[in-house]
Amino acid sequence: MPTDTPTIEVAFALAGDAYVARIRSSAGREPIVTLILPRAAVDRAVLEAAQARLEVRLDGMVATYLEADSRTLSSARLSELIAAAVAADALAAEDDATLIGRLQAELERALDIVRRARR
Repeated sequence: MPTDTPTIEVAFALAGDAYVARIRSSAGREPIVTLILPRAAVDRAVLEAAQARLEVRLDGMVATYLEADSRTLSSARLSELIAAAVAADALAAEDDATLIGRLQAELERALDIVRRARR
């Protein structure tokens, strides 16, 4: 004689520094079990599994996308990212000259690569 398999429903929500997962039977209103999971652990596991990637695009945009479906999560102009990095409030006085010099050298290498590609 076949037995009916109960159907369960899962609700997943962010609550402060934790995710709350509630599992209940579709026949009942009260949860069978409630799990409270630390946000940092869940976020880390999800981001690692999602395989987020960075890409510099030919239109000068830098984008973050998911490896599995190539969906763009976020994008910004390279120049905007550079401007934010060198903004006065982003720099510590003792590191300014050294760090800006390193950034300038890296940007010059990148620009040289672009120029060679155009030839």
